Amino acid sequence: MKRGSIVWVNLTDTSPPEMGKTRPGIILSNIDQNGILQTVVIIPLSSLAPEI
Repeated sequence: MKRGSIVWVNLTDTSPPEMGKTRPGIILSNIDQNGILQTVVIIPLSSLAPEI
């Protein structure tokens, strides 16, 4: 899994409940870290953005 790739992430076991569905996410961790830690860091994306 390459940094910057967009993947589908199942967030059904998360809190708050409104996040609990399949969403697109961007991979943040790099390939070396993914292999060493057996973990991938992903930022979930949303189509709703609050006004600033």
